[in-house]
Amino acid sequence: MEFVKTTTKDNLMLQGLLSEPDKKSDSIILHIHGMSGNFWENSFIKTMLREYPKNKLAFLTVETRGAELLRWFQTVDGKTKLIGDSYEIFEESILDIDAWVEFLKSNGYKNIHLQGHSLGCSKIAYYQK
Repeated sequence: MEFVKTTTKDNLMLQGLLSEPDKKSDSIILHIHGMSGNFWENSFIKTMLREYPKNKLAFLTVETRGAELLRWFQTVDGKTKLIGDSYEIFEESILDIDAWVEFLKSNGYKNIHLQGHSLGCSKIAYYQK
């Protein structure tokens, strides 16, 4: 497992945790957390980080601007921005998902499967419309 980072088109820096199978795969599950959640806290994340790679699928669980109730995010220019669930604008969630999809494409993934928890499912549906 390794921590990874990406940057959105509006210069927000986001973090994620990537778990890959022993033999490189071009298929990955991209997990989007729910309202006020984060990419590491739910107990099922540990299981997915372990089990997907056993089944030849990479797994990436990621942070979005809706993480936690209030959260300071770094920007590319070295500033910080207070967002989190309290200040998140739902429509901006596509910036986060798009940044992660582009990150995965640039790292050789061809089959990107979006998976959400709670509000993460709605964000994925909105992203795909």
